[in-house]
Amino acid sequence: MKIKTISDFQDLLDSDFAWRQKEISDLKKVVRRSNTDQSMLIRSGTALVYAHWEGFVKNAAQAYLEFVKGQKLNYNQLSDCFVVLGLKKKINHLKEAKKTNLNIELIQFLRKGLTERANLQLRGAINTESNLRYHVFENILITIGLDLEAYETKKNFIDTELVNRRNEIAHGEFIRIDYNDWLVLVDDVLGLIRQFKTDLENAASTELYLVS
Repeated sequence: MKIKTISDFQDLLDSDFAWRQKEISDLKKVVRRSNTDQSMLIRSGTALVYAHWEGFVKNAAQAYLEFVKGQKLNYNQLSDCFVVLGLKKKINHLKEAKKTNLNIELIQFLRKGLTERANLQLRGAINTESNLRYHVFENILITIGLDLEAYETKKNFIDTELVNRRNEIAHGEFIRIDYNDWLVLVDDVLGLIRQFKTDLENAASTELYLVS
């Protein structure tokens, strides 16, 4: 999908966030009104809320990379993290290279190629590893050039409260989560998703992707 303008990017984020927010809101209503085993719904709901966390981060980060690519800038105009995405293919070739000419091509690129139009290799750039722990999320933030500081206090929540619980449930273990604690978990995940969305919007509008 081509994302060339901030409006395109904003519309995609708004759409992706809206349906997730509604589904989570509907889930909370179902759990609150349940006359059956609330514990079962809470366990299922925890797995679903995690899926929205992973899904939004992956989709939104990928969309941001597509937006940056759509600006059609040269390598020397972009922050280092985006130059890396352009160099990856060349570096991978270099690691496997047995022919000297491939090595020379990379050196020539480093000398002169930074003035070329950036050709970002986005396939596989955002990898949640199907287990979006903090260190995986941190790597995604670094890949797209976002500040880590705002999320550092969330490490224990992401790893322990969200991912560990989701994994226990996914592996068929029985865990009991108090209803009020679960509501806090859900609201905290929504807060994280909203914060990530806002940070991406700010990065696009302030052109954080440009070299400083």
